[in-house]
Amino acid sequence: MQKLFGNEFGIKDLLDFVKDISKQIIADLMMDHMVDTNKPLDDIVDDAVKRTLEHGKYKKFANKLAELTLSIDEVIQMRKRLAAEIDPNNVARNAFLQAFIRKNVTLSIQPGRLVPGKTKQLTVNVSFPRKISIRSGVTWESSNPEVATVNRKGELTAHKPGTTTITAKLKSIDVGKLDVTVEPKKDKDKEEKDKNKEEKDKKNNDKKDRN
Repeated sequence: MQKLFGNEFGIKDLLDFVKDISKQIIADLMMDHMVDTNKPLDDIVDDAVKRTLEHGKYKKFANKLAELTLSIDEVIQMRKRLAAEIDPNNVARNAFLQAFIRKNVTLSIQPGRLVPGKTKQLTVNVSFPRKISIRSGVTWESSNPEVATVNRKGELTAHKPGTTTITAKLKSIDVGKLDVTVEPKKDKDKEEKDKNKEEKDKKNNDKKDRN
């Protein structure tokens, strides 16, 4: 770095650069989700690199690259070729983005007891670039489908007592996990169910008597 850029662009600048690219990727991910363009993650990364390099803070970096007859587009192509060689399955890229995104994303579930037969809404809460809540358009997974399942709208349905871990993904990136416990139905739940059944049976019997 120092041989290439001298004292103009050090390790701290590089770390800030990577951090700012990550922030731009999160912002673009959220924007892509909201407008539903279904843009490939690789293109989102490239656009983030380009916009960050064009930012005034990193103009000196872009100018230095220009002195080396490297345009921003050529740098992006180099990034693609390098990534294809050393990280063909995007494992390292996704792990890095996942670690950064998780600092700005949390999962939540609609409050209240969760018992078999009940359905509750799951939500992805994003704090950067601005506070938004996402429910649909997320890939949801349940580690224990026998206990609870989640549909495409983020609606979790409990099936039997137990625990499961819910995972939310955006563009194949694991953005958050949430442990969910399904409780057994309490006696009062059974009593209420029996009471409703008795009332229903009584109404049916009354109808028969009138007929």
